[in-house]
Amino acid sequence: MPTKNSVLLDSNILVYAVQKTSQFYQQSQAFLRLPGADYWVTSKKLVEFFVAVTKGDFPILDYDEALAAVEIYRKRYPILYPSLSTLLELETLLANYPTKGFRVHDAEIAAISLVKGISTIATFNTDDFKTIQEITLLTP
Repeated sequence: MPTKNSVLLDSNILVYAVQKTSQFYQQSQAFLRLPGADYWVTSKKLVEFFVAVTKGDFPILDYDEALAAVEIYRKRYPILYPSLSTLLELETLLANYPTKGFRVHDAEIAAISLVKGISTIATFNTDDFKTIQEITLLTP
């Protein structure tokens, strides 16, 4: 069960942790290795990770490496899943913070997090969540 110290990881941290050429590689690696950290992921963030590391002509990871990385993250971090409650929370967030396009995906992540009792999201992309007052943002 999540606690008040639990933190939801955004997919960008997971991606940068395997992208050795990223300027955020070291930060992401160090952040994910903090002793005693209570990190969580959503199933959607694992999918986003897989998409990000395998896309394009020059993917960050090859297919098998990406599958292995998802398995590592799946075993390392508890996974939160969407539910009817999270859909209802998403509707509330969308009513309170009008959101369009791809930002709706981020609002859904916030809804899942909040319903499951996690109010802190760790991300390098703070703009994705900054309008949602119920969320505390943490940048590694």
